Amino acid sequence: MTPDNLKLFVNFECGDEPWDVEVADWITGISEDCAATDIRDRRCKVYLYRNNIGEPIGFAAVGKSNGEWPDGISPRLAVAIIPWMGIHKDFHGRPNGPDEIRYSDQIIADVVHKALGFGRRYLVLFVHPKNAAAIKVCARNGFAASNRKATGNQHVGMWLDLSAL
Repeated sequence: MTPDNLKLFVNFECGDEPWDVEVADWITGISEDCAATDIRDRRCKVYLYRNNIGEPIGFAAVGKSNGEWPDGISPRLAVAIIPWMGIHKDFHGRPNGPDEIRYSDQIIADVVHKALGFGRRYLVLFVHPKNAAAIKVCARNGFAASNRKATGNQHVGMWLDLSAL
């Protein structure tokens, strides 16, 4: 995605919880640490996901970083990271048919596929500890919780061993 595509997200809302607002602020450019800056500075690639009628249902960013994995006492190593991911609030838990694959699971599967090309053993992300839905989605997709916390906040680290795929 390019900064020009970000106009598609001008009214993007992930929900009303503080972590939902933080994610929406990043993609809409409201926060100082925003998608346009990260794309411009090549800190990550951002991918747009739409449904079959072209509505933006979500996005995910993927990049490279260094961290202690799988926990805070492990040695530092190069990892792939999902710094931001969001699903529009109208698409949470959807599609909801018994044989449907949720949009959140489809997005994570695509990001995992992209991260495999980075040549890193682990794919990591951080989730607000009260964001039970996101933690459940990550666990359902093979991510394990870690005692690793994001620098400067209490977001919980989750990781996926890409070498096992």
